Amino acid sequence: MTAAQVALLVGSAFVGGALNAVAGGGSFATFPALVWCGLGPVAANATSSVAIWPAQFGSSIAYRRQIGGAGLGSMAAVSHGCRSWVAQTKW
Repeated sequence: MTAAQVALLVGSAFVGGALNAVAGGGSFATFPALVWCGLGPVAANATSSVAIWPAQFGSSIAYRRQIGGAGLGSMAAVSHGCRSWVAQTKW
């Protein structure tokens, strides 16, 4: 991996995290960067989704007053669903 690719990935990660924290859609920055660096589309999509999820979770915590109590319950349900899916997937 070249220094230019590393710089592209780091820059797109910051832009993607910022986009997700404010309005969502951070994958618009991270997915093309991952594909350009040589990952296949499926691997890039999975990597982008997993990498951006912590930023989404963090922004949900930061905006907890605006989204109300139902938002935190929804986050717990989504987290449980993701864990169940990962546990049932045959890797």
